[in-house]
Formats: sequence, structure tokens, C-alpha cells
Amino acid sequence: MSRSAIGTSALAIVSFIGTLQIMEPASSIIDRLGGVARVAEIVGVHRVRVSNWKRPKSAGGTGGRVPQSHHVKLLAAAERLGVALSAADFLVTSEGVSP
Repeated sequence: MSRSAIGTSALAIVSFIGTLQIMEPASSIIDRLGGVARVAEIVGVHRVRVSNWKRPKSAGGTGGRVPQSHHVKLLAAAERLGVALSAADFLVTSEGVSP
């Protein structure tokens, strides 16, 4: 398949991937707890709402922040599941990642 048939070169794809922001701490917390669908079930919201935690604010997301109203449920679920998760994991530092 030629580049023109694909429409995007491999270099362009790699360049785009390099510009994506990792939305932390939401991405790590969601991954640790088993993914978007499982976290949505834990907190009682649609999975799209949880997916939005991993989107930038400019795209309608929370910019990597997990809404505070869900922290207690997620911490309790992590304890039940034997997943290492603490209140500090929800904090966002000036660099945009949890400590």
C-alpha cells in the first residue's frame, strides 16, 4: 500500500503521537483499577465520563484530574482489589503528574 493510499506517512503518525499529552494522574489510576469500563462501574457513571478524565480540558475533558467526588469509591475499590493506590496518587503537581 502506498503512502498516498494511506494518506498519512509513518513519520507523521509518530510525530503526532509525540505531541499527545498523557493525562495524569487519571490515566494511571484508570489503568491500575482495570480500565475505563471497570472504573465506570466502580463509581457508577457511564464509561464516556471516565474516558473524559483522560482528555485535555480543551477537548471537553478534565485534563487528567479525577473528580474528587469519586476518590473515596476508587480508594475503597483499590483496597478491595489489592491495588496500590493512595490519596496522594490523585494529586496533580505543577508538572502535571502525581508525586
